[in-house]
Amino acid sequence: MNHLFSFEIRRADASDSEAIAAAHLDSIRSIGPGYYDDAIVRDWGARVQAGLYLRAMKRGEVFFIAIDGRDSARTVLGFASHSVDGTQHRVGVYVRGSVARRGVGSALFRAAEDHAIASGAAGLRIDASLAAVDFYKRHGFDDVGRGVHRLWSGRSMPCVFMSKSLSSRVQRGTIALPRHTSRLTLRDMYAADFEAVHAYASDPDVTRYMFYGPRSEEDTRAYLERVLATQVSTPRRVWELAIVETAEDRLVGACDLTLEHSDEADLGFMLSREVWGRGYATEAARALVRAGFDELGVKRIFATCDVANHASARVLEKAGLRREATLDRHKFAKEMWCTSFLYAITFEQWLETRYD
Repeated sequence: MNHLFSFEIRRADASDSEAIAAAHLDSIRSIGPGYYDDAIVRDWGARVQAGLYLRAMKRGEVFFIAIDGRDSARTVLGFASHSVDGTQHRVGVYVRGSVARRGVGSALFRAAEDHAIASGAAGLRIDASLAAVDFYKRHGFDDVGRGVHRLWSGRSMPCVFMSKSLSSRVQRGTIALPRHTSRLTLRDMYAADFEAVHAYASDPDVTRYMFYGPRSEEDTRAYLERVLATQVSTPRRVWELAIVETAEDRLVGACDLTLEHSDEADLGFMLSREVWGRGYATEAARALVRAGFDELGVKRIFATCDVANHASARVLEKAGLRREATLDRHKFAKEMWCTSFLYAITFEQWLETRYD
């Protein structure tokens, strides 16, 4: 999704409690009046103070915040929370009125949902305000009943009880295709992709830091045959995907995620020289990192790149991976020993530093 502006998601701590309260109040005051009378909106917001969130954090509730990347003030645009009440996992999302329906709430919800899944949740519950019902329905919740919140003043605030099963999210082992980012489509390759694939695979600049290439036509055909075979393997362990510019429906590269073990995957990517510098590699890498953790259920994703390949190193860092080691004489290819950097990210690190 194109959010039209930049923001980042991170896990909140106690120092963020004032900013969370400010975002919560803004949400209530800007969105609430469309659904509730003035007295309820006033009472609803009256108890929103930093201490509310500090106490919740001490009880174990986890908060994620969205931070505006457009200004030096680093304004908190909204927050999401995940808490456990007995056997029930609960989530909640609030965003400032100025960024409603601009993707911030969805990104925050995914962070809370991912944390719930990592905590073993099989489902989610929310007592939704009338203002939030449509949002939660768009994110897979069902209406299971109506009720009221009793406010501190004694007034009754109507709400909707909602629940969501996470069985489809918890079921692991495959990646749903095609995948769409703001500008790209990641899909399985076809035999008809030969010319587009060969155009970049035969380019010496593109394959400069690869362990193979530039490829001949025979090499490219053999490569495509191998890729097509992996698509029907059971169980599937390799997702070698075409990177397609969605607007032009033009194949411009490839990216891949390979299950080395049940809990670890290897990430790779390559792009046609004519689209270098546009951020496509980062966009594709981030999508595969998310798919690896979200759908394959791996615990760690790693990648290697030649120590001289500074562009790929930057992509991996932007995708959240961290440099772990230098692999001296990592692989013998093209009649020489190659030295590589090893990059990796764990599921826990991804939850802490997610970028969507």
